[in-house]
Amino acid sequence: MTSVNESLVQLVLKEMLKYKPSLQKILETGDEEDLRDPRYTGQHVIRNLPLLIGVELRRLFSISLRQPDRLRLNQIFSSIERCLQFISFILISQLWDEKKQKNIVITETSRKEFVAKITSLNIDNYIWIIKFVRSLFEQYSIPYFVPEMKDKLNDNFFNEIGLYSPELNEAGYFRFDISSGEMETKCFESEKKLVSLLMQISFLCNYKLASIQEIKVIRARHRAPRYLHTINIHGNESTDPRSMEIVRDSCAESHSVLLLKSQITLDEYLNLTPLIINTGSFLADDKENYDIENNILLSHKSQRNYLMYKGSQVTEKCDLRTLRNYPHLLSQFKDMIDTISGAETLQ
Repeated sequence: MTSVNESLVQLVLKEMLKYKPSLQKILETGDEEDLRDPRYTGQHVIRNLPLLIGVELRRLFSISLRQPDRLRLNQIFSSIERCLQFISFILISQLWDEKKQKNIVITETSRKEFVAKITSLNIDNYIWIIKFVRSLFEQYSIPYFVPEMKDKLNDNFFNEIGLYSPELNEAGYFRFDISSGEMETKCFESEKKLVSLLMQISFLCNYKLASIQEIKVIRARHRAPRYLHTINIHGNESTDPRSMEIVRDSCAESHSVLLLKSQITLDEYLNLTPLIINTGSFLADDKENYDIENNILLSHKSQRNYLMYKGSQVTEKCDLRTLRNYPHLLSQFKDMIDTISGAETLQ
């Protein structure tokens, strides 16, 4: 790991410990050689951030991206984009729920702009979405599902991450209109932005990403039904999620990706689907669909009756139209936009 990566790890880890002091004990379980190796602490930063962010940092810390060249700069921006994407998806998901329950008035200009932003996502649009939802939550005194966001998503947050947003080429790489001589400076400047952003959102170490794999109804005679939820906890320790079962009196949403509070229960969760989906839960009901990878996917773009997703671990764009549950995903996506914008969209 380069000295820049080491600096990134130390600064972010210091912030994470403020929200998760128990992490200090885990770090101290390593032997002296581990504690001197920045890769050891780097792995703990990766493991304690949500999977979607952790996979981007794992790529950034790889041996092949040590040099301050276009590949490293591209991965720095990919990491920044993923952080902003995850934060904006959390906020949109909560706004959708809040708007279903409350009379939240959004101006016509903002509604139209929201539709334009959410259907074609990039760094600039994620920043706009975060500001948009933040202003609504402040106006209507709506508590955040992630309460740390109330203090952290302030003007300083946006000032710290202010940067130009390069476009993507057809291969999915950022376009950088700079010379080779400017590359090292641009890498250094962009790394500082990434470090600042990761420090600002380090509170995410206390949240878990999970997906509902299956729900079974348990019903005894003369008894109210209960629901057995099989859920996968998606961490950064390995490629295979940790599976667990939870029985509840109420039923969570099927095939959904959830953001859980630090304690792994379904007492408090935020449903992030259809912005984030786990194809593994859908494929369990559609075993004939061998062309689709088992992966967590994030919404990328939408037009008419077509939703486009990108993978978190498999980064290629994914065509899900052959998936049996695809019409349900499309219906959810339309309802989310229509609820927030108050207008028919994606016709």
